[in-house]
Amino acid sequence: MKITKKIATVATLAFAAFMATSAVKAANSSGHIISIEPVNYNKATSPALGVGEKVQILVRMLNSNWLATSGNATEHPPKPWYFISLGVGSTNLASAAARPMLGLSIGGKIAYAEYVEAIGSYVSGLNQELPYYTDLYFEYTVKPGDLGLPIKLLNSNGKVADVAETDNDDYCLINANTAGKNWGAYWTLSNVDGEIAGFHLAAGYGSLDYPTKPNNTGAPAAGDVSLSAAQINVQTIDFDDTYSADNSTIWRDVYPKITDNVSVAPRIL
Repeated sequence: MKITKKIATVATLAFAAFMATSAVKAANSSGHIISIEPVNYNKATSPALGVGEKVQILVRMLNSNWLATSGNATEHPPKPWYFISLGVGSTNLASAAARPMLGLSIGGKIAYAEYVEAIGSYVSGLNQELPYYTDLYFEYTVKPGDLGLPIKLLNSNGKVADVAETDNDDYCLINANTAGKNWGAYWTLSNVDGEIAGFHLAAGYGSLDYPTKPNNTGAPAAGDVSLSAAQINVQTIDFDDTYSADNSTIWRDVYPKITDNVSVAPRIL
C-alpha cells in the first residue's frame, strides 16, 4: 500500500531575522538524519549546473520508531516526520507563500533550497520501500552570478557544516522548528506523537547497525557532513581558458593623458 503525505509552506523570513531570533538548543536532542545526498547528479559525469538548472537534495531521516518498524512494520506502524503547521499564516504547505528551506553556501553566498513534495518519481514523506525512513526533498534554482565549486550545507549558525559542529547543532532549516532550533517558526518538523525531529546526523549514521538504505541517484561519502564531497558544482561565470600572457590582446582602462599601448606598459605623457 502506498501512502503519500504532502506537506506545504509559509512566508519566508530573512536569514538575518532567523539568526537574530533566540534559539533554544534542546538538551541531548538526538539527530534523526541518516544521509544527505544529491538527486539526479553524479559528480563523475554531471557538468556544472547553469542558470535555471536545479540543485536537488535528498535529506533521509530515521523515523523515531525505526528500529521497531524494521523488525515488524505491521505490529509497529511507521511514524514518519511531517511539517506540522503552528497555525500562523497559511496552514497548507502546498499553497503557502514560502516553504521550509535548507541553507546552502554557494561560493560563500547564503542561498536556500526549497522543500518540494516530489522530484520526478521521488516523493517526500514516508519511504514506501523501507518504511523506517522519511525522505525530504529540497530544490534550488541556479541564479545568474552563482559560483559554487562545490556548494555546501550550512548549519543553523550560518556556517558551513563540519563534523564537530553538526554533531551538536542542527542544519540550517529556515521556516521550521526542529529539536535543535525552536525559534517560533511557522512549521515544526514533527511526528504523530508530537516528537520533534533532530535535524542533524544520527549518532553513528555511517554504521551498519542501521537498516539497508534504498537506492537513490546519489550517494553520500562517509563523513561528508557539508555535502562538499558530492561535488555539486554550480557555475554561471566563465573564464577564458585560452588566455596566454604572451599572445593575448589585453584591453586596459586608461585615464586622460595616459596612452593605451598593449605591447608595453602604459606611460604618462
